[in-house]
Amino acid sequence: MTPYAYETTGRNRATLLALLGVWGAILGAILLLDAALWLMALMMLFTLPALYDLVAGRKAGVRIDGDGLHWHAG
Repeated sequence: MTPYAYETTGRNRATLLALLGVWGAILGAILLLDAALWLMALMMLFTLPALYDLVAGRKAGVRIDGDGLHWHAG
């Protein structure tokens, strides 16, 4: 059996664009819609794992071979 391997990192353009989009929407809600700051701060907490992946550049991957399925993250 030919082994299959895939590896990726959190440091990529899609992660950056998603963070900027969410942060822009939150800032727009604060400035234009007068959203509650505590609620927007709570929403910002959900972006912290993506920010950590972007800064740390952690790698994740999977390998399938004759021995089984092997994966790693972080």
